Amino acid sequence: MDQTRIERLRPGPRARPHGGFTFLEVMIAATVLTVGSVIAYPTFISLMRMSRLSHETNLAMFDLEEALEDIQSVVFNDIETIYPNDEAIPEFEGRHLADERIVVHWTEINPDLLEIEVVCTWTSNAQGQVTKRLTTMRAR
Repeated sequence: MDQTRIERLRPGPRARPHGGFTFLEVMIAATVLTVGSVIAYPTFISLMRMSRLSHETNLAMFDLEEALEDIQSVVFNDIETIYPNDEAIPEFEGRHLADERIVVHWTEINPDLLEIEVVCTWTSNAQGQVTKRLTTMRAR
């Protein structure tokens, strides 16, 4: 037999004619990927929850600011009749959020000055009942 034929028949490490990965390399890569995914999943879910709550808070603050602008645009003497103390503003109920409710509370500091507080409450999937508030002063 000639020498090259003997070398081909000799057992030993096989040459990979097409390259690529071995089964063991693929299994190690899959294990590393799985472990990374298992570690990252709770962080991703937490991030999604925080993002949803942030979005809800932005909507609530937008509605609060709009309610305050509406109150500021009313003639001072009409505030108490248009926006009764400790009552919800009907046009803002359920506007953007689940069970959204904006209540106006005002305190007369003196006959020419009102402290006006608007409070928004809504039901969040992430945190249950949430409350945000804005306060302003209104002079005659």
